[in-house]
Amino acid sequence: GAQELAPRVYDEKFNILEAPALFALDLAAYRVRCGLRRVPVCVAFLDIDDFKGFNTRYGETRIDRDLLPAFMEMLEAHAFVHGHAYRFGGDEYVVLLPNAEREDAVRLLRRFQTALRELALPGIDEEITVSAGVCPVGPDCILTDREVLERANRAKNHAKAQGKDRVAWYRGEIYRDELLEVG
Repeated sequence: GAQELAPRVYDEKFNILEAPALFALDLAAYRVRCGLRRVPVCVAFLDIDDFKGFNTRYGETRIDRDLLPAFMEMLEAHAFVHGHAYRFGGDEYVVLLPNAEREDAVRLLRRFQTALRELALPGIDEEITVSAGVCPVGPDCILTDREVLERANRAKNHAKAQGKDRVAWYRGEIYRDELLEVG
């Protein structure tokens, strides 16, 4: 008896991506479902690079109207059929990818980064980039659900520290910072 997913609820501000409260429930359910099939789950944590600068230059109203909805619609489109995308805050997002190897998650994030560079926004002529961290979760992973999210966030921070607009992931299943790779 794998857990059922909770009814879908969307973030209350934009109503585009799934609400962050669903993430923990979904991760627990997919860990059971994927574990029964002996396949991995990947969690990706994304952050818009230099987001504070966008807010300062264009104003929060314009960013909320012209940048964030287009960004979230594109992220949802990339996650569609592959998994779920959640809005965690102003510029932080999480993608849950069941039955996905680390390479699958990195490939999806790189496609998203490429598409994002080509996104035309009215009145915003700067390129939008994201940094992302991936935490693959195998069937025998010892991390708790909370630790999985925290490791994905740490990998994202490592990607930012390496020059932004990058994706970082853990090599192997030890999940130590010294085992992070960036591409």
